[in-house]
Formats: sequence, structure tokens, C-alpha cells
Amino acid sequence: MASSGIGGRLPTQLGKLIKLEEMLLSGNELGRVGINQSEGIPTELGQLKELKRMSLESTSIGGEIPSTLGKLTKLEDLNLNFAGLTGQIPHELGRLDDIVIFQLGGNSLNGPIPSRLFHDKLEELWLLDNELSGSIPAEIGNATGLRYFLAGGNRLEGSIPLEIGNATALTALSLYDNMLSSSLPETIGNLLELDSIELDGNGLTGELPSSMGNLEKLVYFHAADNSFGSTLPTALGRLTALQELGLTSCGMTGGIPTEMGNLVNLNYLALDDNELSGPFPEWMGAKLQNLEYLYLGWNKFNGTLPVEWSKFPQIINLQLHNNNLLTGSIPEEWANISTLTGLYLHGTNLTGGASFLCREDLGNNTCEDCGLKVDSAVECECCACCGDHGELSEFMNSRS
Repeated sequence: MASSGIGGRLPTQLGKLIKLEEMLLSGNELGRVGINQSEGIPTELGQLKELKRMSLESTSIGGEIPSTLGKLTKLEDLNLNFAGLTGQIPHELGRLDDIVIFQLGGNSLNGPIPSRLFHDKLEELWLLDNELSGSIPAEIGNATGLRYFLAGGNRLEGSIPLEIGNATALTALSLYDNMLSSSLPETIGNLLELDSIELDGNGLTGELPSSMGNLEKLVYFHAADNSFGSTLPTALGRLTALQELGLTSCGMTGGIPTEMGNLVNLNYLALDDNELSGPFPEWMGAKLQNLEYLYLGWNKFNGTLPVEWSKFPQIINLQLHNNNLLTGSIPEEWANISTLTGLYLHGTNLTGGASFLCREDLGNNTCEDCGLKVDSAVECECCACCGDHGELSEFMNSRS
């Protein structure tokens, strides 16, 4: 009965259907008996001792989660995503020892994550975008079958517990936009099944652990807006499945290690707004053949633009702005980069022109027909399309 147009209060009489095994009511306007009026989940549903699946996702049922749901000991799948729920997660839900999928994302739940939620049968725990606080329970290590732990967009604080290394089935770890601190535990290298890590927007510090090099299945690693303040570890070069690496605004120092040339599947590399220095690595153009987005602006790179970057076969957006130690000019060989649509160069000491990058004689066509924008660090004589980097930013954002 999902998305069936059912509205109004969820009847308490449902609690009498004691043989009911599934209640799937997602996408309905449950609980609404008037404008902004909601009745909540009836406590009587705790009598449905045979219930295995319950979904009230994307309803307007509101209210708090009744503690009586902890009596549904046969429940395997509970989906309360986007249900307008408030209050805390009742600790009684820790009695649901058979639950496999537990989804509470997109509500306004507050308070701590009950430690008893973590057990060996749990495979998915969705807590995204609530107002949960406190620390991540060390008991997460008891959830040896846990594949998804998604708790981004909350107010969690403290460190990521060492015990997370015991949750060896994890494939997705999402903790973005919390208040986590301290360094990443070395035990994260035990999570050999991980393919996605989201840690953006926390207060994490210290070096990225070398054990991360063990995560050979990792595809996405995003940890922007933290305070690592360390060099890029050479162990990153062992993450050969990696497609996206985002470490914007992390206080990273030093250069880009040559070992990162092993990341042949990399599509997106964001290292902007750090303290990185040294010359741009020449090997990038020849080795990172799948790279489309390269963000290295707002660093301390020096030297000249590598001729070898003309070998990038798929690069779309290249941001090198605000590296004021860059000198020289744009290599003419870069005219061979046919896929490039945006090139940020402002805030550097580059000189010379960019006319050789022009794709065609525009005539009466619009600038968008050119397919390439170069900002105001260099001169272009073939047209008036390139220039103001504010307009360029808007143009390239529309294409990214």
C-alpha cells in the first residue's frame, strides 16, 4: 500500500492484527488530520509480534518513536526515513536482535545513538541528517555484519572509535558534517570491503593513517574541511580502485607524492585550499588518463605549467588559480587538450597569451559555442569570451 494516497490518522486498531508480517505504507500522508497536525506512530503497533517489515518512509506521521516498537522482536527491516520524527531513539529498540536494516534518516531525532543497536545481524544503519549528539559507540565493533553506517549530518563528537576496525563487513562509512575530532584510527585499515568514505566537515586532525593503503576496494574518499595538517601519505598510491579523492581545505602540506601516479582510475582530484608546495607533477598527464576534474588552486605550488599535461585525454575542469609562485606561460601543446572546458589561472604570475587555445572562429556564435573558458591571468586575442573569473566560475559550475 505504498504511495496509495492514504491519509489521516494511522488507526490504533492496527495493533490487533497480531499475525501481520508486513506493514508497508511509505509515501502516504499518514497522521495528517489537519494542517500541520500529526498523530504519530501508535504505541499499539508494539503488539504486532509477528511483524518482519515496517516502512513509514516519506510520510508525515511525525511525533516520537514509541518505545513499544522494541517489542517487535521478529522485525528485520524498519524504514522510518523522512517521517517527520522527533525526540530520541528509544533504547528499547536495542532489543531488536533480528533487525537487519534500520533506517531513520532525514528526521529531527536528537540525543545519543543507543549502543545496543549494534549487533552481529545488523547490516544497514541509516541515521543521516538528524540532530543526533554524543559519541559513536564503541559497540559498533560488535556489528560484524554491518555494511552501511550512514550517520552524516548530525552533531556527533569525539573520536571515531578504534573498535570500528572490527566491523569488517563495512562497505560505506558516512560521517560528514559532524563535530568529530582527533585522528583517524589506524584500525580503519582493517575495513577491507570499504568502497566509500565521507568525512567532510569535521574537525579531524593528525596524519592520514598509512593503513588506509590496505583499502584496495575504496572508490570514493572525501574528507574536505578538516584539519589534518600533514603530508599526503604515499600509501594513497595503493588505492588503485579510487575514482574520487577530495581533500579540500585540510591543511595538507608538502608535495604530491609520485606514488599517486598509480591511481589510474581517478576521475576527480580536489586538493585545493591547502598548503601544498613544489612544482606540479609532470607525470600526471601521462598516468592519470581518466582524470576529468583537477582542483589545485589556493596552494603554494611553484614553477611552470607542465608541457606533459597536454597528454590528459579527458580533463574537463582544471583549476590552478591563486598559486602566486607560478611563472612562465601556458604551453602551446595544451591546445591539444580537446576536452577542456574551464581553466582557472587567476592569482598567478603567468604571462603571455591564450589565443592558441581557441577552438574555432566564433563569428556570430555565442561564447558557449567555443566550449572553453580561460580566465584573466593571460590575454586572448581571438575573441572576448574569456576574462572575468567571476563569470568564468558561473560558466564552469554550470558544466560541472
